[in-house]
Amino acid sequence: MELFRGAVDNLYMRQNNTDAMICGTYEQLEYWPNGFDDFF
Repeated sequence: MELFRGAVDNLYMRQNNTDAMICGTYEQLEYWPNGFDDFF
């Protein structure tokens, strides 16, 4: 795990961040699945 130290921030500490990105639906993000497994 030393290999990935600092690569991923603590996401729980950033929950109050006002710069958080607003996510949309799959259609708004222009994501079209290739199969049913893409949604999991």
